Amino acid sequence: VPVIPTVLVQRPCTGLRRIFRKKSLFKVVLCPAVYADPALSGARQIEEMRDRTYEIMCKALEKDQFNQHRETEYNTSCTKQTTASVVEQQV
Repeated sequence: VPVIPTVLVQRPCTGLRRIFRKKSLFKVVLCPAVYADPALSGARQIEEMRDRTYEIMCKALEKDQFNQHRETEYNTSCTKQTTASVVEQQV
């Protein structure tokens, strides 16, 4: 069963909406489907799929922030790896 990573991006109003609308707007970013690796065991599949999905979502968020704000600084908290299993894979 594939997982479809989805990211909600908040952006400020522009143009005439800026005058009439006080709330910010949201944009939905759909990323490509992520499938589990059949070569891994059940628990290992879940961890690997979770980590890949998280990385894809962070990259989509960073890309969209760059496009909207034309900045080169990103929120680097997404790029940190959160599980010890990823460290074990690299060793």
